[in-house]
Amino acid sequence: MRIKAGRQVFAWGRADRLNPTDILSARDYRRLVVDDDDARLGIAAVSAQMDVADGELSLVWAPEFRRTTLPQLVAPYGVPVYQQNPEDPESQFAVRYEQFGQSIDWSVTYAEAFDRVPWAARADQPNGSLAVSLLYPRYKMFGADMATTIADYGVRAEAAVYDYDKAELVGVAARIPRFALAVGADRDLPGQFNINVQALVRSNEALQSPAPRLAPFARGNGSIHYTWRDTIVGGLVRVRHAFDADLGSVEASVGGFSGGGNFAQMKLVYALADGIRLIGMAERYGGSDGTQLGRLKDNSLFTIGIRYGY
Repeated sequence: MRIKAGRQVFAWGRADRLNPTDILSARDYRRLVVDDDDARLGIAAVSAQMDVADGELSLVWAPEFRRTTLPQLVAPYGVPVYQQNPEDPESQFAVRYEQFGQSIDWSVTYAEAFDRVPWAARADQPNGSLAVSLLYPRYKMFGADMATTIADYGVRAEAAVYDYDKAELVGVAARIPRFALAVGADRDLPGQFNINVQALVRSNEALQSPAPRLAPFARGNGSIHYTWRDTIVGGLVRVRHAFDADLGSVEASVGGFSGGGNFAQMKLVYALADGIRLIGMAERYGGSDGTQLGRLKDNSLFTIGIRYGY
């Protein structure tokens, strides 16, 4: 048995970027990072891994709650925002069993945790002025993933079922996540190119319609939590070219969701010398106002810099 204690990062899921089972990690999306995993935040946890039946069983107790910080405001400027952190974060846990190193790598996971991404609720102040309260409801997740190789293609799939505490979200959300499935494939091409295609389907459960005065919050929560429709379909295509002599790579990605907007991204990493890398990134978001990606249009950017480290 192997035991770890302290702040840890749990990057679960074999699909590429769109990972339905990856619910333990919080993220800070304000960070300007080239590698998406650099936005992850560790959480205080005790984890134990043991070898069981040609695989590995992981048990995780996560008594710390850390929330995800979004890249955009969840309330109009000047409106007070209050955090309602969970009262019993020590009740969070996860169990995961996986097998790897064979023809098919796979895992199954069960977790009970608090949503890292906030749900905004109206909270009127005593003087009648508007305030916003950010909620982090408890939910359960059962998921599975797999990865294998078929001919020249790497194939991955990942799915999860969610069970939210609905009582916490009545009047806050019009729909809540219920099921998500991601499937994808990639292939190496001549000239050190790799192309990666991934599709995502999400099914949501309708709740009682919020009162008219609460409807704007429900729409905003829908755009953040992929719940603006009963069924949402999306996808991502990425092409990567690796430079000779392991000097770095350049990568282009495009993607979007039905009714949720679209995005395009370019990344460059190039080794100038040992431990010194030139990094560059450009991102552009599109879509109508209020959609998940359309509301990020003001976050479109271009950045270039130098990173030192090994």
